[in-house]
Amino acid sequence: MIHFLVIARGSTSEVRSLAYAGLDIGFFSEEQFADIMERTQKISGLLNGLIRYLRDSPRKC
Repeated sequence: MIHFLVIARGSTSEVRSLAYAGLDIGFFSEEQFADIMERTQKISGLLNGLIRYLRDSPRKC
């Protein structure tokens, strides 16, 4: 399970990278870009917390 959470965390980084590209070509407004960045950072933080919890858990999934 942890493996898939790590992949999901990597996907948030990919979304951030693509958001920069979208901003550069004018696909997103600054406000939309900021919203995407905020959401992906929050999701990444939640995934990090869950990964840490599962790694420290005596019951491995």
